[in-house]
Amino acid sequence: MPTELEQQLLEQSTFIAVLYGAIFVIGFILLVTFALRLQANPLDWSDPLRRLRERPWTWHEVLRIILPLLLAQAVFGLLYRRLGPDDPGDADRFMLVAQGFLFHGLCFLLVAFLIRWRSLSWPGAFGVVGGNLLEQAGWGVLAQLGKMPRIIA
Repeated sequence: MPTELEQQLLEQSTFIAVLYGAIFVIGFILLVTFALRLQANPLDWSDPLRRLRERPWTWHEVLRIILPLLLAQAVFGLLYRRLGPDDPGDADRFMLVAQGFLFHGLCFLLVAFLIRWRSLSWPGAFGVVGGNLLEQAGWGVLAQLGKMPRIIA
């Protein structure tokens, strides 16, 4: 017998299939476009590799982000088992939303704290050189969409 969440997913299967199909097609078009562009104009990797070697993030700082995230997830999971809703349908929805907010919100706060603590700029912390951060983020979204066909497949 399917849970309430599984039943809702079954009812929305056409929408989900169309959504993932559209993401797959758009991603495939972007992937082909990027491949043709790179074939015509190969990238010069010397500057990005230099910046990677001089990256502002150390392993200690990465651990200062990952360990609190793991601890928060573990504490949340334990509290959820004790205090969570009894209805499985409500429990699944609540768990998805709460964990998403907890993980992404806490991750953002930890990164923001480390950037401020190290006196870095946001673009400098993520290796953005030239252009503005919003434009670079847009290119990142397009690159992620270009990877989606491989992820979905």
